[in-house]
Amino acid sequence: PGRYFDRYEGHWLDDKKEGPGRYFYRSTSKVYEGEWVDDIPKCGEFKEAPPGSFDDFPVGGQADANPFTGAAASNSAGVFALPDLKLIQPDSVVTEAVATIRQQRAKDLGAPGLKVFESKEIQSLKKIFAAYDERDTGFVTCGDLLGLLQAAGVNVTPSTVEDLVLSLEADSATQLTFAEFVDIAALLMDGEGYEPDQSAEFDFGQGDGQDTYM
Repeated sequence: PGRYFDRYEGHWLDDKKEGPGRYFYRSTSKVYEGEWVDDIPKCGEFKEAPPGSFDDFPVGGQADANPFTGAAASNSAGVFALPDLKLIQPDSVVTEAVATIRQQRAKDLGAPGLKVFESKEIQSLKKIFAAYDERDTGFVTCGDLLGLLQAAGVNVTPSTVEDLVLSLEADSATQLTFAEFVDIAALLMDGEGYEPDQSAEFDFGQGDGQDTYM
């Protein structure tokens, strides 16, 4: 049979992985999902790939049909079980790190029209987020977004938030991580004249980046 390649799905900058992305490891049926900086994975989650993740992977060498189907790969030599994670509130730790990385990227790139929060401001936003995340799940919903933004001191109208949510093809039940909340707050901090930008870096876990085979 032919050779099966790994795959990266996500954002690029200057031909390097930059921003949110997923890297699928064919030989182990695993996926790393997280934040990339300068072609290096900085923080995220390494986990079992969902069933069917490798069904459409390209083949090198002979153009044979892919015999693998999702996590139940027949290439058992490279497949292994992941140990249980012992970190307290891992989702919260990861998403806070992601928020910090994205803010540093905005600062380094000098992104116009985007508020860059200092570390103390990020911690203040974290407290506001936690007040809405009463069950400590690491998520709020878009239905909470207006209250979150107003609590953070963002001068924004209900219609602006509604337009933003619609532009992202989300609804009031769509979940938001802390990193996504910080992204939105940074984008809306200067609310005057704001128009929803569908190119903004929010993917809500849907993987909006370009597929690239490696």
